[in-house]
Amino acid sequence: MDIQEIKQIVGQAAETTIANGLGMYKRNNKYKCIDYLSHKNGDKNPSMSWDAEALQFYCFTCRKKIDIYTYYREYERKEHKEIIEMFETIPRQEVISKAKPVFNPALESLNQECFAYLTMRGLLRETIDYFKVMTFESKIAITYGEPVAGVKLRKPMKVSEKPKYTSITGSAFSLYNRERIDTADTLIITEGEFDCMVVYQCGYKNVVSIPTGAATKLDSERPFFERFESVIIVSDNDDAGKSNGQALD
Repeated sequence: MDIQEIKQIVGQAAETTIANGLGMYKRNNKYKCIDYLSHKNGDKNPSMSWDAEALQFYCFTCRKKIDIYTYYREYERKEHKEIIEMFETIPRQEVISKAKPVFNPALESLNQECFAYLTMRGLLRETIDYFKVMTFESKIAITYGEPVAGVKLRKPMKVSEKPKYTSITGSAFSLYNRERIDTADTLIITEGEFDCMVVYQCGYKNVVSIPTGAATKLDSERPFFERFESVIIVSDNDDAGKSNGQALD
């Protein structure tokens, strides 16, 4: 079995597998390039498309290509032998179902209880809509990526017990709001999604938050932060908040 045969077996389903696996942002029929940080403006106007004939993604700006084999090899870190064996040992009619599961939780429009809590936190309707906050099983659903790659959940009330937040199984998290960031502008980093929304609402659009609130996450994102001329960290005045600032020193 060769690479072309693998591409043919998976077919058009590869678009969804790759897009969801990488949390690719989609606007209309175009995707934000997976190497958007190498673009001059961070690929603000998405330039990557799915080529249904070649069965691959192609970026018209940087010429980046990614097919189902490349996805497993470069992003899932599988060896060539593993990939071949994966497709050789699975009956062909089951190949697509054995590919990385599509993350597609049953999210609903924001219900009144969740909306009331968010407005109590000072958020405006346009801010809530911009960040695509939704409802999942009566909880506030904070969505990551477009298409959605991860969802954090919180009860629409003040809670003292921990953890305050949970997540939907299968979620993948990076920096919150990362897909909308302009690398040519100053970056603001907050500790939480609600803080990120408030800062955005105050007029500072180039803002992200750390999904875990942990300094270790900041350190792992260092290559991304190094693309900015200046970075501002907005965090709580506690040990965790101080460690976030130290992580970028």
